[in-house]
Amino acid sequence: MTPQELNHTWSILQQIMDISRSKGADATEVIYARGNGLSLKAEKGAIAESKISGSQTCGIRITKGDRVATCYSESMDENALEQMVSQAMENTAYVKDDPLQKIQDLGQIELNNLSPKNFSQDDTSIEKKIELSLALEQKILDKGPEVKNAPYNGVSESEGHSFQANSFGLKAYSRSRSFSCYTSALIDSNGKQSMHYHSSIARKFSDLDPQSCIDKSYEVASGLLHGSPIPTGSYDVIFEHDTLAEFLSLFSIIFSARSAMEGKNPFKDKINTAIAPKFLNLSDIPNYADAYGESLFDSEGFLHRETSLIEEGVLKTFLHNSQTSRYFDTANTFHASRTSRGTLGVGSTYKVYGPGPIPEQQLFDGEVFYVIDLQGTSSGSDPISGDFSFGASGFILVNGQKQRAVKGVTLSGNFYQILKTLQLAGDKIHPDTSRSIFLPKIRFEKIKIAGT
Repeated sequence: MTPQELNHTWSILQQIMDISRSKGADATEVIYARGNGLSLKAEKGAIAESKISGSQTCGIRITKGDRVATCYSESMDENALEQMVSQAMENTAYVKDDPLQKIQDLGQIELNNLSPKNFSQDDTSIEKKIELSLALEQKILDKGPEVKNAPYNGVSESEGHSFQANSFGLKAYSRSRSFSCYTSALIDSNGKQSMHYHSSIARKFSDLDPQSCIDKSYEVASGLLHGSPIPTGSYDVIFEHDTLAEFLSLFSIIFSARSAMEGKNPFKDKINTAIAPKFLNLSDIPNYADAYGESLFDSEGFLHRETSLIEEGVLKTFLHNSQTSRYFDTANTFHASRTSRGTLGVGSTYKVYGPGPIPEQQLFDGEVFYVIDLQGTSSGSDPISGDFSFGASGFILVNGQKQRAVKGVTLSGNFYQILKTLQLAGDKIHPDTSRSIFLPKIRFEKIKIAGT
């Protein structure tokens, strides 16, 4: 955004707060989000979709006495903004008192997240992006006659700008830009089919890794082609990096103070209690060197800092905002999270697990089920009880060597029980594809598998 656009945006946000004050609000917080994107999809040697999108949303959170209300608008014209404020003020008559939720008075403070880890200038031509979209599909098809189709191929780009302001003088601005490319391989041979999809993300177009998308899509789809269910029983399981990150994220509610405050966190009474083996350590690190970006401040304007969540298996704290920290009479960890459309919540930045005590290669001793893909995770997991049951695909490995491909099986168990009984974690840290979570390989013992 140009300096003129920035100044114009700040003047509009100030105008919103002036309107709010004139209507009787005690304090006002405004979040304005603006973004644009490009999406290219290739199919049958041509660009099947070329879409340019743009969006903007302005949302307010106001306090009047002990009541808090929110409202948002997708239009920035004067009438729409005044109507948004009026609606928020009207909403205060229908909400309960919430004296713990206050808009923070941090004084006259200006914050800017201009980190090159989040946003880099890029002048890649549209022709190069189209060329890559088409090449992704063609190079998958060139892998061999057994590749019948590459149903999902494309390139996307997104740019976002976020503004936060409040009536006490906070002004906070951040920006981001990202690129992604992806492809998929559908293999059909002797009446059997298999498909896999892989993507790459980067802050610069030139840093994308399309070859990894091509190779992994083909290799996994080819490897799983002749997969079949294994006999029902209990198996030791190791998840591939992305599937492990997905599996753990299903139960990340245990770190939410907001969920604990609402009585939905199963670990709400577990602070300073051992919930995992002593080798397990986890921190939330907003400026982790290898992460995809850098997060400098939260949605209330507090500066982020490194937070230790699990130390030697003991749950040390939840992720807190100002409201939850007051509720639990504990320190704020500065993890407030709010979108222009939403209410005040909590959110993590980059989760980093410590290494385990076992040389990684030893994790693969004997027989293990190496899980490459999960199906139906959202509907098949209950984060409150910890129960899970969902489909999985992968390979049976014996001493690290593939013995057979596996498809059509169901993993089931209770996450919180197996968390307590973990024994084996590797000594190397790996990122997931999005570089938002960093973790060792973990061997889960005796997970139930429903197969033949």
